[in-house]
Amino acid sequence: MQKHILRDLPELVNAGIIDEETAGNIAEYYQQKKDPAQNQLFVIFGILGSILVGAGLILIIAHNWENMGIGMQTLMSFLPLVLGQAACLYTLLKQRESLAWREGTAAFLFFAVGSCIALIGQIYNIPGTISGYILTWMLLVAPLIYIGAVSKVGTAFNYSK
Repeated sequence: MQKHILRDLPELVNAGIIDEETAGNIAEYYQQKKDPAQNQLFVIFGILGSILVGAGLILIIAHNWENMGIGMQTLMSFLPLVLGQAACLYTLLKQRESLAWREGTAAFLFFAVGSCIALIGQIYNIPGTISGYILTWMLLVAPLIYIGAVSKVGTAFNYSK
């Protein structure tokens, strides 16, 4: 809403509805005003939606798993991971201000990494323990926390015109 108001200020000054001083005061007020907290329900729905989409992709792949060759199984193992990374890139470039997008895509990528590791381990019979699997998974997704924090800090210094 505040971007809309800031864009309309020159038009209001030209129409003579407000003067330059009032327009400057309004612009200063909205630039110092913090954005309202985003609706938590959108964040929850974003996270749940991304988990359900990821689970749906995994179920579709799992249903046809036995009919695929090793090459196709490997490709399908990486598909959720690539989709998750593309969604995160889109979020960082286009939807940076949206908490629901940031949290939803991060949750999707989090589970995509885990499923990719598990499926590749199953396809190529890689021996290991559950603790090794979880440690590898957590080490690979740890940067998600920092990328989300950087994108949030980046929006704090976003000076809109």
